[in-house]
Amino acid sequence: TLENVISIWDQLTALEKIVLVENVPADQKSDKVFDFEELLVDNSDEFLALEMDPEDAVSILYTSGTTGRPKGAVASHNNWYELSMISAYQVVPMTDEDKVVCGYPFFHVALVIAVLPTLFVGAAVVTIRRFMPDVALDAISKFGGTHFMGAPTMWTYLIDEYDNNSDKYDVSTLWQAQSAGAALPAETCTRIEETFGVGIVECYGATECSSTVTHSRFGHPTPGSAGWPTPEWEIKVIDDDGNILPNGEIGELCCKGPGVVKEYWGDPEMTAARLKDGWWHSGDLAYIDGGSATDGQLYLVDRKDDMVVCGGYNIYPLEVENFITQHPKVLQAIVVGISDEVKGQIPKAFIVLEQGETATAEELETFCREVMAAYKVPRSFDFVNLADLPATASGKVLKRELRRIEEEKMNA
Repeated sequence: TLENVISIWDQLTALEKIVLVENVPADQKSDKVFDFEELLVDNSDEFLALEMDPEDAVSILYTSGTTGRPKGAVASHNNWYELSMISAYQVVPMTDEDKVVCGYPFFHVALVIAVLPTLFVGAAVVTIRRFMPDVALDAISKFGGTHFMGAPTMWTYLIDEYDNNSDKYDVSTLWQAQSAGAALPAETCTRIEETFGVGIVECYGATECSSTVTHSRFGHPTPGSAGWPTPEWEIKVIDDDGNILPNGEIGELCCKGPGVVKEYWGDPEMTAARLKDGWWHSGDLAYIDGGSATDGQLYLVDRKDDMVVCGGYNIYPLEVENFITQHPKVLQAIVVGISDEVKGQIPKAFIVLEQGETATAEELETFCREVMAAYKVPRSFDFVNLADLPATASGKVLKRELRRIEEEKMNA
C-alpha cells in the first residue's frame, strides 16, 4: 500500500516521487506524492519527444544461468531495432495474418525476439504465462497459431502431449516451428516435422546477442546444424589463443553483429572477458562447415563447462545425447560428467523413455557400443521422468544441478 511505501521511504534511496492514477486521498498528496490527473491539467498538452541516443540502454535481460549465476546483459535501443528489422524480414518472414504462439517466459530474450518482429509487421503474438504443453497446444488451437517458438525441451513435451491426446487439439493452422535456446537433436527435429507436419527453423542466439545469430533455411534444416549466419552477423570459431580455426575444427564460438549488448550490468570483469572488439565470446564449443571459416553452417558441440574429460579424452555430451535419442524407446537423453578417481570424469546418462516404453541400462549400453567409441559410452544409465529433471524457466536442463546431485550422492 501507499502507507507502507511512505513508511520506508528513507530506505528507498532511488525513489523521488510517487504518482497515483486514481482515488488519491487529499491528505496523502504532498511534494512527493502526486495525482496523475492533476499533473495532466497543470502541464502543457504539447507532445515533447524524448531525446535519446540509439545506443542508450533499453533493457537489462538476465542470462539463464545454466552454468552459473545469471548475468544482466544491457541492450540498447539500436539492438532492439536491428533485431526487429532482421528477424521480421530475414529469419522468419511473416505477414499481418500470422499468429505467433511463444512458449518462452516473459523475462527471456527469446520472447523479445518473438514479440518485436511480430509487432513490427502487424501480426499477433500469443504469450503463455507459464509453459505447459497442454496450455501451449490449447493456445494454438484456440487462436489459430501459425508459428510456435520453443526450446528443444518444450518441443519434446509438446510431442509427448500431442501423441497421447491428439484428439483434443487442432494444429492444422500451424505451419512453422522455431527452436532456440539449446541445440536441437536431429531426432527431435524429425519428430517435430512428422508430428505436426510443419517446416522448422532452428536458430542460435543468446541474451548477449539480443537476436538470432544463425538460422537454418525454412523447411530445410541440416540435421545437427544451427544454420547459417543471419544477415549483418559474423561468426568465428577460435582456439584458446584467439586464433581462427579452419572448417571442421572445434573451438569457442564468437559472434559479432548489430545485436551484441553493451555490457554486463555491474560486472566490468565479465564485460572485459566476454565482449572484445565487438565480438561476444560465447563459451559454446562449435565448428563451422559448408563455407568459409567465418561464413559456413554452424554446428554446436556443447558448452565448454559441460565437456567431459575422461582419461584424457574429450567427450561432448551433446553428441552422445543425439545418438541415444535415436533409440526408438528414448524420448530424451541428458549426459553429464561425474567425478571418478581413475579417469577424472566419466559420462553418466539420464534417460526419459517414450510413454509406455520400458528399457534396461544393458539394452542402451549395447545400443551405444555398436557404433560409439568405448570411452564415450555412458558408464551408467538412470531412468527418470521428464518433469523431474532440474530446468530453468525457459526449459534448459540444468546439467550443473544434475552433477551436484550426483556428487552429493557419491560423498554421502
